[in-house]
Amino acid sequence: TGGNPEAGFNYMLKAGFGAAKILELKWGPFDGDVITVIVGKGNNGGDGLITALQLKELGAHVEVLLTNHPENFSGEALMAWKHYHESGLKWSLWEGNAFNWEESEIIVEAILGSGAQGEVRPILDPLLFSIQEASDEGVFLYCIDQPCGRLEADATALLGYARWEAIDPQTAEPFGEVGVVDLEYPETLTREILGIGVGAKILDPQWYLAFLPLRDRFGDKRAHGTGLLVAGGQYMGG
Repeated sequence: TGGNPEAGFNYMLKAGFGAAKILELKWGPFDGDVITVIVGKGNNGGDGLITALQLKELGAHVEVLLTNHPENFSGEALMAWKHYHESGLKWSLWEGNAFNWEESEIIVEAILGSGAQGEVRPILDPLLFSIQEASDEGVFLYCIDQPCGRLEADATALLGYARWEAIDPQTAEPFGEVGVVDLEYPETLTREILGIGVGAKILDPQWYLAFLPLRDRFGDKRAHGTGLLVAGGQYMGG
């Protein structure tokens, strides 16, 4: 976003709204369902805060668990925190041990996104272990952008684009069922993110048309070749 917090926050709003919508489509209409949203201190946590607000609007009973004190938020995540805090919704601070998920029907994990560097901090191990334990016992685990550490999600909202590791059978299992949130990046940013010019290409209708043979108006469809289309919708990875 070129160091522009306002632009970054606008993408965060889209991420949160889209992630909440995907969860609603997978789970069904919310009617007081208890959802615990776990929020890290970075931009993935900001996405989680906006998701929490939207889930509340959609009819869920939302509880937010922060892995860090609010004073550690910065940039776009701080803007998301102020947005959340002004809503008056409750939050609690994780105290460094396991957590009781007894009342939770859904856990939304937004601790570390794909942009995070390095390994997950060992201090988070008890929390991640208790999240996975709750998931194994039937709580629906929904991750935003990617599962943190070794978590195995029931579903994941990918932000911006589908990613190969989330659909490759060799690496996709931890992501569960995936959906993609379209952040409506401008083409210049898309080219920068995808590395256009070094082996990647944005496919548009004219690109496809170049491969289609001219059709004989009286010809049979079987005489014009066969095509394979691999695609997905806005909220599905393919």
